[in-house]
Amino acid sequence: IRPDFSEGKNESSVVGFGLAKVVDSKNPKYPIGALVIAPSGWEEYSHIFEPQYLNDVITLDGSTNPKVPLSAYNGVLGVPGFTVWDSLNSVGDLKTGETIYISSAAGTLGQLAGQLAKRKGLRVIGSAGSDEKVAFLKNELGFDAAFNYKTQDKRTALTEAVGPSGLDIYYDLVGDDTTEVVLDLLNPH
Repeated sequence: IRPDFSEGKNESSVVGFGLAKVVDSKNPKYPIGALVIAPSGWEEYSHIFEPQYLNDVITLDGSTNPKVPLSAYNGVLGVPGFTVWDSLNSVGDLKTGETIYISSAAGTLGQLAGQLAKRKGLRVIGSAGSDEKVAFLKNELGFDAAFNYKTQDKRTALTEAVGPSGLDIYYDLVGDDTTEVVLDLLNPH
């Protein structure tokens, strides 16, 4: 997903999607007080002047659960969550019984990918950069296997974790030399 953002000026803030409350508006679709997820600057107040950005505004009023913290709309229920959901379901085409390996599995996207893959019935393997994170993946998130890429040889650890069934999906969140190891373990599809 690559939104069409115009290039900022040197004095402008970084633009991304954020959870916001409308404090002033001349647009009846976005009344004062409305909660929205919108392309906005990373700043205390943002102004949306360009009409094409209004197509990307999502109004949350009436759809939020009071038991869910608003911060969830910046994570699991926001752009990160949508990115993982769409990439796994549209591109990954997950099938029960397959094996997925997730690099950087203890990060936001990796945690989401692992949990969604488990719910689809996949065998989930992850890597992380500390023993504490590896324990978190296995004990808290239910990953089938995980290893510390900083203290273990990636090829050995991943080969042992994958086993004879091979690897079906690689969810790459790092873009390092792990790809070379994974290519040797992938099943033909």
